[in-house]
Amino acid sequence: MTFRLYNSKKLAADLASGQVTQRDSLKYMMLATALYVQAIYLAFWYGAYRDWGFVVELVSVFVISLVGVHKCYQANGGDQGEEFLARMAALAAPVGFNVMVVSLALGQLVFFASPYVLGTGALRDPDSVYRFIVFLMPIAFTCVYYWRLAHHMASVFFMRNSQVASKA
Repeated sequence: MTFRLYNSKKLAADLASGQVTQRDSLKYMMLATALYVQAIYLAFWYGAYRDWGFVVELVSVFVISLVGVHKCYQANGGDQGEEFLARMAALAAPVGFNVMVVSLALGQLVFFASPYVLGTGALRDPDSVYRFIVFLMPIAFTCVYYWRLAHHMASVFFMRNSQVASKA
């Protein structure tokens, strides 16, 4: 099987047809774990702050993540689903990779462009605007991550069920 680094649609089809081996699942889980760790350290790179905003961001991302995992479970068929962990781990790699690329690009753009955009004197407190943007980014990207993951989990579920139904 081909390792699908950024093509989650094809990976979803591979999962539905049973072409992803246990070893492939391990590779996807290892990559997803690396992306998770990278995301944590990236948050600190852009400037961790220790006030109410950090606590609100942490709680928001935590709650969104729990709800997101539950939505993925439902998208996989809930209690009637199959191979939830293998599918979730495998799909987390290409979805996480795509979200990481976009978040890195947008993060760099915000970081390097903010002095020119926010520092024009048009805003009373440009530092607060920058902190608000940085506050919203992890929350937004967490939502996008679980939205795309649940979408692909649902597509695996429906593709797999249509394959089983066509064999019957």
